[in-house]
Amino acid sequence: MKHILPFAPPSPRRSALRRVERRNWQRVQIELPVLFLDESGREHSGTTIDLSGGGILFRTDAPPYRGDRLVCYIERLGRMSGHVVRSCAGEVGLLSDAPFVKRDRLVDLLTWLANKDQLNLEEERRASRTVGNSTLSVLTTDDRELKCHVIDMSFVGVALATSDKRPTIGEMVQVGSQRGRVARYLPEGFAVDFTR
Repeated sequence: MKHILPFAPPSPRRSALRRVERRNWQRVQIELPVLFLDESGREHSGTTIDLSGGGILFRTDAPPYRGDRLVCYIERLGRMSGHVVRSCAGEVGLLSDAPFVKRDRLVDLLTWLANKDQLNLEEERRASRTVGNSTLSVLTTDDRELKCHVIDMSFVGVALATSDKRPTIGEMVQVGSQRGRVARYLPEGFAVDFTR
């Protein structure tokens, strides 16, 4: 596999650091829907071309400027934020600013996604999860109160089933005493990543 995002860095000092970083992260070519918020808070959509622990390359009809900071929500993978290091002909390269622990989790998920079909893998989780059997209320940003059933939960998130209208991907919600962001949709509901 190729290494992450061959983009020209903005300064010679950062060049050596990015060259080392590019050697540390392998890219996985995969197409997933992505929603991203630009610096003014407007939401746009796109599709990933490839991802790694160090960043994302995606295509969009609303490309931001090089240097802009984006917050992206990638279906099945969750949130990634960082700065645009490439924006040309509708293709956008984002260099992640996530801590290494979170990048390692992303690498685990990407490895699973890249191999699940060939190896007949069951879904793996980022942290130990407990199967839920309780109900709770989720408060959305527009003050709707959703009645949800806990499918499973962990320290980093919760999967919820609901017959109510789901909140949008990327929306902040209140789950009991925890705040989190809707990371992806499930057939019967949605998953929330807790804010850290």
